[in-house]
Amino acid sequence: MLPNEMSILSVKEIPEKNAIAYQDFNCLQTLTGHSGSVYAVTLTPDNQQIVSWSLDKTLKIWNLATGDCLRTQAGFSSVNSFSITPNGKTLISASWDETLTLWDLATGKCLQRLATLTGEDAFASSMVITADGKKIISSSWDKTLKIWDLETGECLSQLEGHIGDVNSVILSPDGQQIFSGSWDATIRRWDLATGECLQILKSRSHQFDCLAIAPDGQTLVASSKDKALTFWDLATGKRLKIIRGHSKEIVGILITPDGKTLITASWDETIRFSDLATGDCFKILKGHSGRVWAIALTRDGKTLVSGSQDKTIKIWGMSP
Repeated sequence: MLPNEMSILSVKEIPEKNAIAYQDFNCLQTLTGHSGSVYAVTLTPDNQQIVSWSLDKTLKIWNLATGDCLRTQAGFSSVNSFSITPNGKTLISASWDETLTLWDLATGKCLQRLATLTGEDAFASSMVITADGKKIISSSWDKTLKIWDLETGECLSQLEGHIGDVNSVILSPDGQQIFSGSWDATIRRWDLATGECLQILKSRSHQFDCLAIAPDGQTLVASSKDKALTFWDLATGKRLKIIRGHSKEIVGILITPDGKTLITASWDETIRFSDLATGDCFKILKGHSGRVWAIALTRDGKTLVSGSQDKTIKIWGMSP
């Protein structure tokens, strides 16, 4: 069966003991409360709470286990992306107004405007926080990446090389390297400590949006504007394969903690599970009635959260 066929493949392998049966995932709960599209979702480091942001200009914090809304915070008018520090205490938001802001996650209080980005298209399109919680790396449509000191707000360095909008930034599993995806049809690999560009993965035409790296650091997957997923061997820089399946743009990519399954979310209102090694799709989650905008996975890989244009958040997993 071809990987781009919109169907569910049967799983023939005998599951490993205690393995997560992603083919058995279904919707466990639907959270309502936002009055606009849910544009971003993330999980607190302890996996106890969901944080969501909506075009209704509010941020909501939910109890993952019960689905209860714990707090609604107004004043988030133009958030493009957000991240939570490893200690779970601070949320950092990037806004279309070209600011990075620190918030106390427990109280919702604004702690500090970390930085004001300057220049045309200088807003942060994506961001990631280092494991020690000391630095933020942001990507921007001004074709650069910036490394910030979280405590002082100082821009420590600016990484240049892309000639198109930079849409995504992630860290390698060991936290030592940065990967950035751009509409210039390249993915760049950088040394976090020195800012040196170590590798350039090139494509003839793909404009890259989202990136994910397998836990062993060997395989990188990138989504592009043409609804394709490109797989790369990072040791050799070799492109392994290109697969298709979603009928609209892919806006989220995750790789499960065991490194075996790729999860993708799309504007086609579905979430797909594929074998990372082969690219074969074996499960499609349906249920949202609008574009899926964002997905997040718990650290143990047992629970998936999605946010959608239909104003809801869905919690997916295996039924008890």
